[in-house]
Amino acid sequence: MEQTTTFYKALSKKYLNLVGSEYYGAEYKPGELLENGIRNEDCTNASFENESLDGVLSFDVLEHLPQFESAMKEAFRILRPGGVFFWTAPFNKNAGKTSVRATVRQDGTIQHLMDPIMHGDPINPSEGILCFQIFGWDILNLLRKMGFSDAKVAIFWSKSQVILGDPLPFFIAKK
Repeated sequence: MEQTTTFYKALSKKYLNLVGSEYYGAEYKPGELLENGIRNEDCTNASFENESLDGVLSFDVLEHLPQFESAMKEAFRILRPGGVFFWTAPFNKNAGKTSVRATVRQDGTIQHLMDPIMHGDPINPSEGILCFQIFGWDILNLLRKMGFSDAKVAIFWSKSQVILGDPLPFFIAKK
């Protein structure tokens, strides 16, 4: 669920079959290759066939989706049996339940339930992008209910690997 980052570029050199994407909006078809060489994908309605991928990687995307569950269901749909959904997002290790910060009303306007938090956005760096939720431990049960056979969070901190500051959570769900 990214194609413009330094991390994606590094991964693409090691994994030659890696397919990256960004979301440029509904005016483009899912899977459409844009003039800049970037693939447009809507992670809530992906263009990939059922059980066609070994892995789905998502780094700091799901917190920006008001209906993040749709993206998780799509990840499950497009993963082959045994495939892995590997993702990162803001996580409150002290919260049993995901904290919903904003919702989208039926008329399409945003209702803020808490003060807005904006994160950097590689597509619109000057504007940023709204954070709709901060995940809690309940997300693991939700992944299992969706059909993932195993769901866990690994939290990393390492002085030797220069993973410093707040521990970094990685979510791993196996189909």
